Amino acid sequence: MISYHLREGLRNISRNKLLAITATFIISISMMIFGIFLILFLNLNHLHQSWAERVQITVYLKEDADESNLIEIIGKEKEVAEIFYTSKEKALIEFKKELGRDKDILYSIGNNPLPSSLDIILKKEYRSSESVEPLVITFKRLQGVEEVHYGENWVRDLTALLKGLKITGLFLGTLLAFGVAFIISNTIRLTLYARQEEIEIMKLIGATKGFIRGPFLVEGALQGICGGALSILLLYGFYHIIAYEINTRFPGFHPDFLAPSLLIQICLSGLFLGFLGSFSSIERFLKM
Repeated sequence: MISYHLREGLRNISRNKLLAITATFIISISMMIFGIFLILFLNLNHLHQSWAERVQITVYLKEDADESNLIEIIGKEKEVAEIFYTSKEKALIEFKKELGRDKDILYSIGNNPLPSSLDIILKKEYRSSESVEPLVITFKRLQGVEEVHYGENWVRDLTALLKGLKITGLFLGTLLAFGVAFIISNTIRLTLYARQEEIEIMKLIGATKGFIRGPFLVEGALQGICGGALSILLLYGFYHIIAYEINTRFPGFHPDFLAPSLLIQICLSGLFLGFLGSFSSIERFLKM
C-alpha cells in the first residue's frame, strides 16, 4: 500500500511537472523569506547577548566625594560583582592615550576637567535593562555622585527591537505557513480535477477514502519537503553573499548561519505544510 501511494504520488508529479515545479519554487521562496528573518533575529539576539555581557555602570563622582564610602555602599548590592576606581589623574592619562597625536589640545584647557569614576561590573544574571535601571536610580541618589551612565539608550533600543522582531516573526511565520498550505492545496486540487473521472471510477468499485487519498498526500508532502530543501540551498547562497559583504565592511564580525537542527525543522515544516494543504484539498473533493 505504501509503495503504491508513493509510486502514484510520483506519477502525479510527473504528469504535472510544470505545476509541481512552480509550486515547489514558490514554497521555497516563501520559506526562504522566513529563513532570512530567522537568521536576522538570531544574529541580533547573539549581538544583544554579547553586548549584555559587557554592560557595566559608570558612576562619575563629585570633587568632594568619598570614594571609599561609595565603594563600600555600592559593593553591598546583590547585583554587583566588581568595582574599579579610576582617579582623575588616571582618567586623564587614559584620555591622552586615546587622543594620540591630538593630546596637545588638553594643554589649552588648564586644570584636569575629568572626574574620578567607579566602573561597576554586574553579575551575569543581572545584565539586563530591567535589572540595571533600578540600580542606576539608586546610585544617582547617593551622596557624592555626579552622574551615572550605562549605555541605556542602545540597551533599551536593542531590547525593544528584539521584542518587535519576535512579534513580527510570529505573524510572518503564520502568514507564510497559510500561504504554503494554500499553494499546495490549490496545486493538488488541479490534479484532482484532472483525474476526476479516474477517482469516480475508483469510488464506484469500492476504493476507500484512504486508498484514494494516499497518493495525493504523498504528492503534497514531497512538494513541501522539496520546497523546504530548495529554500535551504537558496538561503545558504544568500547568507554567503551577505556574510562576505558584512566581513568586508565590518572585519571581525561573522554572522551565524542557522543551526542544523533548525534546517531540519524547515524541511519538516515544508513536509507538514505540504501534507496539510493536500489533506485539506482532498477532503473537500471527496465530500463533493
